[in-house]
Amino acid sequence: MDKPKPSFKNFFWYPLETEEAAKLARMPALVFSAFGAAIWSVIAIVGLFSPSIYGNLAILYAVLFIVISWGLLRMRREAAIAGFVFSFVGLVFHWGSSQAISDALMLLLYGLAIRGIFAYVRLSADLKNVHSV
Repeated sequence: MDKPKPSFKNFFWYPLETEEAAKLARMPALVFSAFGAAIWSVIAIVGLFSPSIYGNLAILYAVLFIVISWGLLRMRREAAIAGFVFSFVGLVFHWGSSQAISDALMLLLYGLAIRGIFAYVRLSADLKNVHSV
């Protein structure tokens, strides 16, 4: 199968006709989640040694991002949906502030991850059915 032609549309919404393409669709959300886990882990560690405005919330965010990253790495649908819900709740709470932009970006990335992981599950199930016949 030929690769799709590069275009702006294909950068965010490329065809998911193979398992490899479906795996690639989750990568932006995976990178974003891993970055979020690293940042919140640093904030949580610094907060252990000095008073922090985030307190224990930083530890919760770090653990949440680590779990979501691990689930996306393992192609788990639940992780993509949890990330989407987490970013949607963040968007609702931060509506009208400058942080709403990053929450909207998270919502887009996790939406793409949902699309890719569900396509991967469908394609791998179709491939198993072909081999079992």
